[in-house]
Amino acid sequence: MLQATSPAVLPDGDHWRWTPLQLVEVFAGSVNPITLSEVIAELRYWRWLYRVRRHARATRYPGELWDDETLLVQARHEYAERLLRELRPVDRAEAVMVAAALDEFEFDSERLIAILRHLIDRSPFP
Repeated sequence: MLQATSPAVLPDGDHWRWTPLQLVEVFAGSVNPITLSEVIAELRYWRWLYRVRRHARATRYPGELWDDETLLVQARHEYAERLLRELRPVDRAEAVMVAAALDEFEFDSERLIAILRHLIDRSPFP
């Protein structure tokens, strides 16, 4: 059963400067993915939600530029992305699925390489 927790409190400063430990502390009370498949599902959800909200806003305010990614959403995305480099694939099929899904997201080459190396190094290949 899920329990209510206190709201996430973000550290001061820009989200890309937060340490992995700070992000873990912020989201410790959240429902967090425990498999790489769940991480991909969460990243897809955030992308879908952003698109829906952007299109809804564009319908109401045509031509207006808008970005609804708050610092908390950006931090959550960063947290989920870090899990792609930390969680071990459940099996080879999950590692292959994650590698294929990476094409859907905009990772810079350094992050993409780190995720792929992690998948190769930690995958339970025969």
